Amino acid sequence: LTDLDTVLAPGGALEALLEAKAAGRIRRLGLTAHLEQVFERALELDWVETIMFPYNLVETQGEALMHRCTEKKIGFICMKPLAGGALEDATLALRFISQNPDVSVVIPGMYDMKEIEQNLAAVNDTSALTSEEREKIESIRKELGTQFCRRCNYCQPCTQGINISGAFLFEGYLKRYGLGDWAKERYMAMPKKAGDCVECGVCETRCPYQLPIREMLK
Repeated sequence: LTDLDTVLAPGGALEALLEAKAAGRIRRLGLTAHLEQVFERALELDWVETIMFPYNLVETQGEALMHRCTEKKIGFICMKPLAGGALEDATLALRFISQNPDVSVVIPGMYDMKEIEQNLAAVNDTSALTSEEREKIESIRKELGTQFCRRCNYCQPCTQGINISGAFLFEGYLKRYGLGDWAKERYMAMPKKAGDCVECGVCETRCPYQLPIREMLK
């Protein structure tokens, strides 16, 4: 909310954006949020035409606010559809999102043509989720929870030089993807490891998801 206050304050970014819009240099104004409080406040700002917020099969906390976007004719842009890479089954993840009519646009990252084709097939499949898919979604939710790293790297740089998201990435490969040897080998090659954390807490002040990074590193 502090960042939003800065944007809205006299001389802030909004003034420049409105001037650029009035001059015809830009057409639309939107806002990105990571916290529900910012999302809710954005809905009351008359200049907001789109809102981008995390939404995926394990992060559904914004659904009620997403519906308000529809009611107010504000476009909803779904970011983190694969939870920052934590969701391995992209087809299931995108199928889940496509079931929600309040989603205007979804923005998954894609590496090659195969992934583009796979994602297009997923979002174009308008059939209802099967019982097997729903069971898999519940299993993923129980396994992953909501306290996980999305690899946005806003926490960096670490005062001790730890690649924080990298450490959590290898943990995921170890615990969820069954690549224990691969994960351990790469983790051991890191020049600074989780044990080098001095618990200064600077990373936690930057994390948009308010994760307890120090405890997670332990």
